[in-house]
Amino acid sequence: MVLDVDQPSTSKSTRPHTVKVRLVLALCALLGIGAYGTSASFTDASFVRASFQTGTLELAVAGATGSFVPGDPTALSLTQLSATGMYPGGPAGLAELHVKNNGQLPLTVSGLIFTTTNSGGIANDSGTTALGQLARLKVVPYSGSQVCNAAFMTGDGTLTPTSATVSSGLPTLTPGTTATFCLKVNIPSTVSNAPLAALNVDMRVHIRVTAVQA
Repeated sequence: MVLDVDQPSTSKSTRPHTVKVRLVLALCALLGIGAYGTSASFTDASFVRASFQTGTLELAVAGATGSFVPGDPTALSLTQLSATGMYPGGPAGLAELHVKNNGQLPLTVSGLIFTTTNSGGIANDSGTTALGQLARLKVVPYSGSQVCNAAFMTGDGTLTPTSATVSSGLPTLTPGTTATFCLKVNIPSTVSNAPLAALNVDMRVHIRVTAVQA
């Protein structure tokens, strides 16, 4: 009888212990799942777009008419800078040159570059070379209140038009502003023993205006 009673009591004490262990293990498993689940989150994103555009750099030129053209690739014809029957101390060619900043950025006029060709506009020949060495070029900046005429441009220039560059004392132009120059080409009265090659010559003077961003 004692043995019969002891067997069931032992069996009962083991089963609750086993069940308890299983409950603890199940609880740990549930806690693990819960910890993993709380680490996840919803995300979203927004984007901002900005546009950038460079400014323009545009140089335009004009003669006395004040009608500005880009001057490239077609050159501006500065017809005022002409003289007929030139001789030492004789008539001179006078012309206005207006340079305007037609772009959006400030620019500095960096050079006025002068060259010559024959009447065909292709190259110098012996006649234009001889005349180009005799002639003198004068370039003077002036304001709108002054007048580009013989009284304003007295005296001879020091530059040789066949190959001359003016690169100092040139202005900086803000967008929409203009600089004006008075140009003169003549043969000084001090020239003597001019070569015969310089007679009856038709010479063209070309002006290239360059600018850089200020």
